[in-house]
Amino acid sequence: MATPAHTAASPLSALIDVNFSLINRIVVLAATLLFFLAVLLLRRKRGQEVSSSVTTPIKLSLIGFLLLAGEMALSSIPSYRALLEGIQTVVVLFCLARLAVYLIVDIYLRLHTQAEVPSFLRDAVRLVVYLTVAMISLRVVFKIDVSAIVTTTTVITAVIAFAMQNTLTNALSGFSIQTDKLLGRGNWISVKEKEIYGEVVNVGFRYTTLRTLDSTLEMVPNSIIMQNVVTFHGNSETDDKPSIVLEVMLDYETPPERAKELLLRVLKDESEALDEPGPLVRLHSFGDSGITYHLRFWIGDPSRRSTVRDAVYSRIWYAVNREGSSFPYPHRQVITAEAKLPFAFSRDHIAAELRQSELFSILDEATIVSLAEHVPVRVFGPGEVVVRQGNRGSSLFIVLKGGL
Repeated sequence: MATPAHTAASPLSALIDVNFSLINRIVVLAATLLFFLAVLLLRRKRGQEVSSSVTTPIKLSLIGFLLLAGEMALSSIPSYRALLEGIQTVVVLFCLARLAVYLIVDIYLRLHTQAEVPSFLRDAVRLVVYLTVAMISLRVVFKIDVSAIVTTTTVITAVIAFAMQNTLTNALSGFSIQTDKLLGRGNWISVKEKEIYGEVVNVGFRYTTLRTLDSTLEMVPNSIIMQNVVTFHGNSETDDKPSIVLEVMLDYETPPERAKELLLRVLKDESEALDEPGPLVRLHSFGDSGITYHLRFWIGDPSRRSTVRDAVYSRIWYAVNREGSSFPYPHRQVITAEAKLPFAFSRDHIAAELRQSELFSILDEATIVSLAEHVPVRVFGPGEVVVRQGNRGSSLFIVLKGGL
């Protein structure tokens, strides 16, 4: 007695063996068309831009209805009806994929993150959805056993994965970066080992794009960001403000307390330095040539980092020279030199300025010459504070060069 043959379907094939009957296809097309028409009308009412992610599903659903009408019209010709049914099923699957992507990315993820969905995450969702649709199409439309294809391509997949290990590493690193809020778009970061400082513009599959202080876009491989020490500097809208650390070396003749007071006054005069947290000046080390001080202060906008550093260093130069101090030379040879003012004025020039002043016009010539020999000359840079209203003092300033 012959035993009847039994055909066992694989688990993967059974999983995607979806029944796309006529009613199911009509429901999918109608749901897609009505949903995206509602989105289209809502966006136009709000004055928002309508992208292809909204218009393309509407066109696909209309094509699906046309194919459905053709299928029904050719019901008496089985061969043509089967062809149109297969094409229409593929269109229905793509409409379903578009609907799923929009619901996941543009509605769920946007509401969940309360921000623009990163391109990396958007592409990852699209890849998963379209791969699923492709597998269903192979099974339902083309009657291909997907499990057999997966089994025969396992070795090829392993070889490709080994050859693309760097790309896969960057892709997985990109996924980790996308989930880290500190590395989100608009934040400023620095990679110390690579001497990179910039604003995160975009995170892709392989690269993270940073905009540097000179507006240059640098594409940093995601694996470098994950494998190196990254410093978070915040942005202009968050409470986390970036700090700037400067090193200044002064000579040993300047007492540390006087040096710290001088440097701290310069930081407090800087308009872009925040009052809270306040600036700090600390003695760092005693070197061969002089004493090194660390200056730390906070600014509100990370993009102003380079400009503020330039301004502070310039003010320090003026302040140190004004105090009669100097920046030490390397002690490789003996240098005997007195500290000189950067702007020298002759006694005759100072005496001439005193004679022109109404305040000193009553003095005789000998007294004016004596004053010219003993008055100190101070140099101030642009924007520096000379005197403050309300402060006590016993000094009188006459402008020899420049303006108020």
